[in-house]
Parts: sequence; C-alpha cells; structure tokens
Amino acid sequence: MTRLVNNLLESEFRTTRQGAITGELLDIVSGVEAIVGGMKERCLDFDRSGHTVAVLAGKY
Repeated sequence: MTRLVNNLLESEFRTTRQGAITGELLDIVSGVEAIVGGMKERCLDFDRSGHTVAVLAGKY
C-alpha cells in the first residue's frame, strides 16, 4: 500500500513539474513574440519607406 501511494505521489509530482515547465516555456515564447512584434511596429512607425524594415530583416 505504501508503495502504491509513493508511486502516485511521484507521478503527480512529475506531472505538476512538467506542467510548470510547459507554462514557463509558453511564457518565454509569448515574451519573444511580443518583443519581435514590438520591433516590427517600431520599425514600421519609424520609417514607412521600408528601409528600416529591410535592415531588421537582414537585407542590407
């Protein structure tokens, strides 16, 4: 019985930890998307001719 309880607790801990890691990764991805989105908006606002956007994209 003790072994069963320990196995259940370990399983629950692993599941919780994996969920926490997944949540952290999603937060990081969201943060990166927000930064890139902000960069694009600033470049478009800064120079409507497309020059700054091209620099950001690595064309120059």
